[in-house]
Amino acid sequence: MKQTSALVIIDVQNGVLHGGCKTELCVDTTCRRAVTLGFGVTLAADAHGTSDSPALTAAAIVAHHNRLLDGFGVMMDGRPREIRAVPSAQIEL
Repeated sequence: MKQTSALVIIDVQNGVLHGGCKTELCVDTTCRRAVTLGFGVTLAADAHGTSDSPALTAAAIVAHHNRLLDGFGVMMDGRPREIRAVPSAQIEL
């Protein structure tokens, strides 16, 4: 397990489990970048957060990014690499 700032990243058999703070910045970017580097990503949908913005509440930002990131992916070496946003209770390590 590696912790950088408020991010927790666990490499699970060539995949990444991700939770953290500032959903619209660190979490979004880390998930997308991990996919482009060839990792499958599990985003703990209820284990990241942010603060309210002038336009949206924190809860709305988190919900939006969970919907936006879930299923985002690319094909690499003939295999799909994608982000799955799931509740932490459904994640088995």
